[in-house]
Amino acid sequence: MTYELLVRPEAESDMLAAHAWYEDRKPGLGAQFLQAVESCLETIRRYPLAYAKVEGEVRRALLKRFPYGIFYIVDGERISILACLHAKRRLGLWRPRL
Repeated sequence: MTYELLVRPEAESDMLAAHAWYEDRKPGLGAQFLQAVESCLETIRRYPLAYAKVEGEVRRALLKRFPYGIFYIVDGERISILACLHAKRRLGLWRPRL
């Protein structure tokens, strides 16, 4: 089955803010963060049910090398990316985005 991946604006904003933070710390690190995000999104698109549900129908995939999780919902053939949040933040920040 082919899934459509929809990255919500709030999630994109999360990713861009993290990119900027990492890039400020070390040039090139922000680009590496975005590569990790893209790799994780591709894995989610290919195997959306592989990750555990964290609450209700919301699932979380963890990035490799960076302490971030991508929160998403699978609805039929569509995957909605709700948030990309640091693992040390309150993980419920994605709830209002439902």
